[in-house]
Amino acid sequence: MHKGLYDEVKDTLPEGYFDLVVANDVMEHMQDPWDFLRSIRGKLREGGTLVGSVPNVRYLLNLCNLLFRRDWKYMQAGVLDATHLRFFTVKSAARMLQESGFDTDKIHPSGPDKYALAKKIMAPAFLLVGTDTLYAQIAFRAHVRR
Repeated sequence: MHKGLYDEVKDTLPEGYFDLVVANDVMEHMQDPWDFLRSIRGKLREGGTLVGSVPNVRYLLNLCNLLFRRDWKYMQAGVLDATHLRFFTVKSAARMLQESGFDTDKIHPSGPDKYALAKKIMAPAFLLVGTDTLYAQIAFRAHVRR
């Protein structure tokens, strides 16, 4: 059994061993998530899968606070959790995975659909800003690039 931060235990983990790595809400806490992804890629078997999630900085409440309140206020939890060092959009998360040697077969905004009614009422507006703004998370599934 391995216990500790990834950087503390990575050298004790076998190369090319794991079928699946789950990284839910961890990469936004890392100084260099690209380094983590390159490293964890080596721990996965050929055809191995990485699934995970990161907060979506384009989340509507975050954007409203930034645009209308002109504030980027860190919180105890959520997209602007005070412990977050990195921020992601769907595009930047996909690019990070690709640059780190993964092929992404699914990446999409995720979480409770709190704004289903708003989505229906304001559909034309969401064509401009994107429905990704309605979700606080970005979920992904990727495989080691061959």
